[in-house]
Amino acid sequence: MLTGLKSISDVDWGKGAQPGTHQAFCSATFVGTPEALDGFVKAVGIPHANVAAPLEPAEGQELSAAAAAAAADYESRLKQAAAALGLQTAGGFPRFDLMLLGMGADGHVGSLYPHKPTLEETDAWVLPFQKSAEAASITLSLPVMSAGRDVVICLTGEKKASGQAWRRGLMLGPFAWAPCRAPAVKLAIEGAAAPGELPGAMVAPAADAQLTWLLDSAAAAQLGS
Repeated sequence: MLTGLKSISDVDWGKGAQPGTHQAFCSATFVGTPEALDGFVKAVGIPHANVAAPLEPAEGQELSAAAAAAAADYESRLKQAAAALGLQTAGGFPRFDLMLLGMGADGHVGSLYPHKPTLEETDAWVLPFQKSAEAASITLSLPVMSAGRDVVICLTGEKKASGQAWRRGLMLGPFAWAPCRAPAVKLAIEGAAAPGELPGAMVAPAADAQLTWLLDSAAAAQLGS
């Protein structure tokens, strides 16, 4: 996707700003995105000052504290940038020209995972999330993802076609989850997902915005079947 964007010659990328959808922290070590920076941002000439990078964890800082601090700092800076550029929607969230997302085989988007309380957030722009004792991240919230002018959800590969969504297992108890039979991509695009089941399918742009699902043939293999 970024390769295709890079090939567009009539865009003045020097005027662009590049925020991120989510950022991972592992074992209190900041994990950057050198491939994205070198392969796209630097290649097209987006100024480094226009690239919104999350706050790096302090040495020895616990992951949960690092993620919470980074989320608060990142949200504050995004709000300042949105106000300066006049990017707010009527609801107050930032309207980015292009919101480029992916969806995991289990339906997660950014660091928003199925059936998690973060899916119910309606006010925050950026949320911390701790997936395990060794991995935490920050992520844009659903309202921010949904506020883009053009929202593109890009999926590639066979794993995306065969990945399964998770539903509450009737035989496993009220707090247990089991994979359902239908692939996550099929449920998301054909509109059969249960509430909270597929965060990717919960991205809902406004009526005057555009939502595009972009799949290669491998990822789309289960559609219509």
